[in-house]
Amino acid sequence: MLSPLFCTVIVGLLALASSPQDNPSWDPTARFTLEQSHPREFEFTEALREARAQGYDLGEVPEELSRQVGALGQHDSGVFDLALEILRDRRIPATDEAPEQILSLVQEGLCLELFARGPKTRASKAIDSFWAAARKTARATDPNATPSEAEVEAVLLASGALGRAQDMSFILSIAPESPRPGGAFERALTQLLNATPDAYESLRRHWVGLSELQSNACMTALTNTTDSRALYVIEEVLRWNDEAVMQAAGVVQSIGRSMDAKLNASLALYLSEVFEFGSTSAQRASALALAALRDADALPALIAALRASEDAHLTEALLRALRATSGLALPAKASVWELWYTEELAWRASEAPRLVAELRGGKPVLVIDAIRQLVRHPFASRHFVEDLVPLLRHGNLDVVRATCQALVELDMPNAIVPLIEQLERTDVEALVEQALEQLTGWPAQADADAWRAKLALSIMPLD
Repeated sequence: MLSPLFCTVIVGLLALASSPQDNPSWDPTARFTLEQSHPREFEFTEALREARAQGYDLGEVPEELSRQVGALGQHDSGVFDLALEILRDRRIPATDEAPEQILSLVQEGLCLELFARGPKTRASKAIDSFWAAARKTARATDPNATPSEAEVEAVLLASGALGRAQDMSFILSIAPESPRPGGAFERALTQLLNATPDAYESLRRHWVGLSELQSNACMTALTNTTDSRALYVIEEVLRWNDEAVMQAAGVVQSIGRSMDAKLNASLALYLSEVFEFGSTSAQRASALALAALRDADALPALIAALRASEDAHLTEALLRALRATSGLALPAKASVWELWYTEELAWRASEAPRLVAELRGGKPVLVIDAIRQLVRHPFASRHFVEDLVPLLRHGNLDVVRATCQALVELDMPNAIVPLIEQLERTDVEALVEQALEQLTGWPAQADADAWRAKLALSIMPLD
């Protein structure tokens, strides 16, 4: 049962959430009187204490409380100042009726709701003022002094929760030289990346010059987002050194491949080059990442690495990549894989052209038979996806069905856009939508525009 205090706080917060438009009798004088008689700072600390009193630290805070706490900043900018002080001191101030209280993670989350949900301008000004005051205090005795670690962490967390992509350079500039794993810097980056897609591009632009530990934190933040847009950021990192390669490969393993076929090919190219000069550990990480990408162009490098491998763990990783990419369960013998690969190349050169010609012949029976034969050779047939795509416009539903199934089995992201274009055809809509769900792993979308919007959120080319 909720305590009387909690009910009082909720009622008060709900009242505060009303806007001038919701209250015809609202006027500046009444609002000023309300703010003087019921200061938001008091209500904010009471809400934080209620979160502890109700045992929310053992679970999640109710969404209604989070929303209403976030709405407090709509009325009083001083709440942001108080939240920053609480984040810095890690303590909730004492009142006449309640003692000082150590800040919990759930209560910290409520503090950050102010910055995530409140007015961006007010929240940003509060952060700027807090940071300026911290710098001024630090330099009062030493011109080269910097704000304390606690002040830096408070500003990092608040800026991350604020969720403005333009703050990425600021967060990176004030980050500690040796940030702790799971610390404020890493968490702020994760929050900011989750808040706005533009933050990924901003991180990529400002990454150069970071310390090794700062880079590690960036990698972890990218992994924590589980967002395929993170793959655009780590593309350049794969060119650095063994340590960077292993971290970037870990991001690929965690997130999987992108819906952007060109990006997958680029990542696979860099990962394949690791087998020529990388350490055994870097090669193993690259092989596991290639297993997630399933890029057929990496097969020659994987087979060559399997033949040269003298490490059992590396061999296991290479075999996993080969099987994931080819769809076959051949044994861990390089000679077997080399023979299969040679035969596939020969089939692609001799038999595939005839089947492709039949695809263009127009006779449904011959077209469907050619599709089925191509699918039996997925590695070679992936080179002919562009010949399959026009069949989505075929007038025969059986041909369209066979084409959809083939595109799913060949597992090619570059078929997504052509599939979406066919959603406008009501006679094949169900077939196409099922293929899209299987190919992307996404739930059904409302219409073609919704699919395009979903794809746009996943594919984010960077300059």
